[in-house]
Amino acid sequence: MSVDDSYTKVLLQFDGDNGSGDFTDGSGKVWTGVSDAHIDTSQKVFCTGSGCFDGVDDYIWTPNHSDFNLGSGDFTIDCRIRIALLPPGLPSGPKQLACLIGQGVNDSNFWIFHLQNSVGTIYLGFAQKETGSWTVDVNAAWTPSYNTWYHVAVSKASNVYRFFVDGTQVSTDQTDTTPIASIGSNAVVGYDVTHSPFNGWIDEFRLSTGIARWTANFTPPADPYIPCAVPTTVILPRQMIVL
Repeated sequence: MSVDDSYTKVLLQFDGDNGSGDFTDGSGKVWTGVSDAHIDTSQKVFCTGSGCFDGVDDYIWTPNHSDFNLGSGDFTIDCRIRIALLPPGLPSGPKQLACLIGQGVNDSNFWIFHLQNSVGTIYLGFAQKETGSWTVDVNAAWTPSYNTWYHVAVSKASNVYRFFVDGTQVSTDQTDTTPIASIGSNAVVGYDVTHSPFNGWIDEFRLSTGIARWTANFTPPADPYIPCAVPTTVILPRQMIVL
């Protein structure tokens, strides 16, 4: 296992056998699948597969770690997503957020990188709630299509948040100086107990801290962050046959 550089704190490439519940993180963190979260080799951007989440109760989790304490520093979260179905849009009431990654002990204390459907308008966002109040709530509207792979990213550089889809910044720069609080709970990908599950596929998921990898438009990587594993071919020695 390995990561692409020292800034990378999570690297989930979702490769393996079809239907497998083993999720290898290049950083060495151990992720556990819940319900039917699994590797799907029929959908992928790179290598052998992607993570499949059914939009009901599938997610993966790993215990709390200091790497998830985002604080006041720069960070970047990026991944490939293929949306099967968005969460229902609500005309009023609680935000309906489909979790890509987050930490949360309850509906009053959490941070989350998410998709949001607000009465038909789709947002890519990052939010934090502390003691029941939204202390960070930045987002960018965009118009995704179902069953299409996208590279999505949020970067924070010197308190400026930027959102990117396929390397193009969506919405304007958004400044928020509020530190991201240390939550102290499990980190989850695909779902959490307070929000809607993600319905679709995730590939090449990366969390980077201490760096804003992109602050302007860019070309999404054409290769996986770590090269695909190449199966080892065993060549048996020839046997001498005496006639």
